[in-house]
Amino acid sequence: MQRPILEEFDDLARLVRREREECLRALGLSSARYAILRALSDRPESSGSELAQKSAVRYQMDEALEGLERAGLLERPGPVGPGYARRVRLTRAGTVLVERCRAALLEIEHLMLQRFSTEQVDLLQQFLEECAAQLRRAPRPAPGPPASRPAPFRRR
Repeated sequence: MQRPILEEFDDLARLVRREREECLRALGLSSARYAILRALSDRPESSGSELAQKSAVRYQMDEALEGLERAGLLERPGPVGPGYARRVRLTRAGTVLVERCRAALLEIEHLMLQRFSTEQVDLLQQFLEECAAQLRRAPRPAPGPPASRPAPFRRR
């Protein structure tokens, strides 16, 4: 009997997370700090709260930003006071590090996908995007006994 696809996703996510953390650690970053820098690279001049939302780093954002600022990877110029959201931007060193991280992470992707044809990779990308879209828009089943829920999808 084949394992449920969700279990395969879980295993793959664990492996990818491990590889990603090792890769980033070799470049001097944690996954959380890289997520902040990447979010800032994608949306320059963001505020701390915008970065928290984009990077999914919700705890100790100020501490993380201070550490990245001390490391010379970002700067927070501008007024500080009531009613002002300090804008954050990458320094040149921060931009270079984000690009190095992206290149290193692409190596992990290449390793994972190297045996697939371009067409297969394109299909995989489409399938994953559709899976994510389905989860975003699907209504959540009401709690209740399993008999009240539709039968799960069965693979052939």
